[in-house]
Amino acid sequence: MSSLEDQVQTLQQQLAALQQQLNNNTSPMDSISSTSQLAEDTAPLHSVGTRPHYDWTPSEFLNQFLQLDTHLYTSPMLTDNDRKSIIENYPPLASLDYRPPSSVPTAERLMNKAQRMEDHSLKRLQYLTSAVFRPLDILAHELFSTETDNPNLERYLTMLRDVRKLLLHVCASMTQDRNNIALRAVNPSFSLRSEYTGQYTMPLDEFQQTLAQQTATRKATREATNRFQRKRYNGTTGRSQQQHLQSSQRPLQQQHKQQQQHEQQQLQPQQQQQKDQQSFSPATTPVGGRLSKFASAWTKISSNQFVNNIIQYGYSIPFHTPPPLTTSPVPIIPYSIEQQQMIDKAIQDLLLKSAIEPVTTKEAQQTPGFYSSIFVIPKKNGGIRPVFNLKRLNQYLDPPPFKMETIREVAHLLRKNDYLVSVDLSDAFLHIPVHPDSRKFLRFKWKSQIYQYTTTPFGLAPVPYLFTKICRPILEWARTQGIRVSAYLDDWILAAKSRKLALQHTNMLVQQLQQLGWIVNTKKSVLSPTRNLEHLGFCLDTTTMTASLPAKKIRDLRRSIKQIISKPHSQTPRTIHSLTMRIQAATFAVFPARLYTRHLLYYKNKQTNSSGGM
Repeated sequence: MSSLEDQVQTLQQQLAALQQQLNNNTSPMDSISSTSQLAEDTAPLHSVGTRPHYDWTPSEFLNQFLQLDTHLYTSPMLTDNDRKSIIENYPPLASLDYRPPSSVPTAERLMNKAQRMEDHSLKRLQYLTSAVFRPLDILAHELFSTETDNPNLERYLTMLRDVRKLLLHVCASMTQDRNNIALRAVNPSFSLRSEYTGQYTMPLDEFQQTLAQQTATRKATREATNRFQRKRYNGTTGRSQQQHLQSSQRPLQQQHKQQQQHEQQQLQPQQQQQKDQQSFSPATTPVGGRLSKFASAWTKISSNQFVNNIIQYGYSIPFHTPPPLTTSPVPIIPYSIEQQQMIDKAIQDLLLKSAIEPVTTKEAQQTPGFYSSIFVIPKKNGGIRPVFNLKRLNQYLDPPPFKMETIREVAHLLRKNDYLVSVDLSDAFLHIPVHPDSRKFLRFKWKSQIYQYTTTPFGLAPVPYLFTKICRPILEWARTQGIRVSAYLDDWILAAKSRKLALQHTNMLVQQLQQLGWIVNTKKSVLSPTRNLEHLGFCLDTTTMTASLPAKKIRDLRRSIKQIISKPHSQTPRTIHSLTMRIQAATFAVFPARLYTRHLLYYKNKQTNSSGGM
């Protein structure tokens, strides 16, 4: 009997403990035993079932009240007032930040227009999606506060939790897409696999680390500038361009004959040329970083703060990933004594131009730098051209896309019987100063001495964009003065309806260039107005409104074609490709040229595939 009483007493104690838990308003989720919890986990969360049926039909009242028959993606959008009135009915959660993350500034500066629009669209979708959490979280709060005694409370909250998880997944997916946009802005082949959160779409240090890891895997140098130009300028001549400057469609033999006549017409007395150039005074200071000495003059013509800051303080190189620096550079080893002598001369010329400066051993040890090689190539006029090999450094740069005024833009500029003048800027890139903090990235070691560029060197990937950006205020000023002018980097062409007006506009333009610090190369410039002028590799004749190839270019093309025809099987795909591109470049003057290169390209591609590369 006692054993039965003990069992009854134990049962009463368990019931009393359960009653005490209920009196203390304990949540049903906290009072479930492990056995009942397992049963609840295996039970369905709702009454509509899952299998074998995968869909369900709501009641008529539910369908009308919740508008469940509305299409998910094509329903009309809410007005801003309707959307705000709904959101304001549900206060935000105190500990939750509903604002979408900002883009990584480093990548945002490199985004093109399409990438910015795509990133902005995703950011706006994140902002709109965040509003869904406000009524959802309020619903969970109301259920937990008012339905404590409801045995189905846990199921309801579990379903709400699943809804919230799916919404969080949507928001995270949009952040992932924005991260990939940021990485593709740096390099189209970059992408992100893991997820990041933070004030920006990902923490800045992790963004830099991701870039560094993916940059290290790349073996080839980016060719972004060439890629942008190929996409932009690979079209054919339009009708509007042909109205202004009709391309000559004569065969090369007739082009050569016409060019001989053109050269005879172009000869002018030397005294007239000297008379037209005598008003332009030569520069008295070195070219290196020369524009910074005329910063006050630039503020009068340019309201672009980006340009004015570069003129005054120098160009800060915008690396997407910091390049590796060293204090132990390897000196340049020339491949011949002749090359060594030419490099010696080139370095002396750069020092005289203040384009480079020597770096002391102490400074080189205290401030590590990035070192590149330098070599020289002969010029057409018999001089030498120093080439700063920045192939490795350009891997850490992404030049922004930009548009240059090519020969097709010049076609819109010219009118029949116009007088033409060409202006050439001497050592154009060396005019632009480099910020002192960025000069350590432009070092080279020759023999036992270290040098670094103080100006923007030819070969640095963003320099063509930078140069075009700096020259834009000058072109805008000239066009407001009624001067018809076009510029392709340092090659400028000016057109006027009369010789007198051409001289007047030339004086205005050259004086403005000199006042801003530019040095005009009077030897290469054609400052005496003429109706026949060579510009960007084409001979322009405004009397006949035709463009033709220079005689030298025709001779070079003939020589190359003859070599390939005489020994077709001994030519490499690279040689075939080079000739093909040269012929296609003549399309503006010889219209069918591109059509006649299809078989060459086919042959080159066939040879490349069979040999495994160029």
